[in-house]
Amino acid sequence: DQAVLRTIIAYYFKEQDYNIVLLRPDLELDATDRHLKDTAAAGGLARIKADCEKGDLFEQFFLFDVDDTEKIVIQMDTAEIEQFGVVRPSKPSTDYTTNLHTNVIEKVTNDWLDEMYLDKLLFAICIEEIEAWLLTLLENRNSSKSMNPKKRLFDLLRKKNEKPKETYDYYLELSKAFSKKRPHETALNRNKSLHLFCQDLQAYMASLKMQSSEEEE
Repeated sequence: DQAVLRTIIAYYFKEQDYNIVLLRPDLELDATDRHLKDTAAAGGLARIKADCEKGDLFEQFFLFDVDDTEKIVIQMDTAEIEQFGVVRPSKPSTDYTTNLHTNVIEKVTNDWLDEMYLDKLLFAICIEEIEAWLLTLLENRNSSKSMNPKKRLFDLLRKKNEKPKETYDYYLELSKAFSKKRPHETALNRNKSLHLFCQDLQAYMASLKMQSSEEEE
């Protein structure tokens, strides 16, 4: 997931100096982490919920944000989101993706973060998995409607005589097309949740440019 997000972020920030700091799963394991890892939830929704409710990670990250420009990207798949109290809209709804996207963010900001850091977050909410975003690079269809995006992605890759792997380097290679203007813009029309994330990145980039211009004046 980090590999895909890195490529997408790089597309919007290629003219801006920036650093990406990996907060999860690169931090040293504490007692809660060990418990979550034992239950196969480390780095997933349970880990995100625990980090939000504890709050220490956010406080430490923003402690030295003297310019008030840094953001935390929260990436979440929604395949099992009901287990965390998020209401899943009716599938036939034309606004299914937008409504689920809103419901997930409201759960995180209102319940897990108690309305803290509202202006400091970017949400990459993937319907149903981040593989749905990668599908936009391979086929001309609405990938949000794929019930099992990972399986569909891997099936398509095998038809191309590839051997798909769930590794950082492989996903980095798969997502390379996001760094090119034409396939990137085409992909935005094939997945609404990807489009929503990229809209937020664009707005963030615009705010940084405006701040930089004001400082120069």
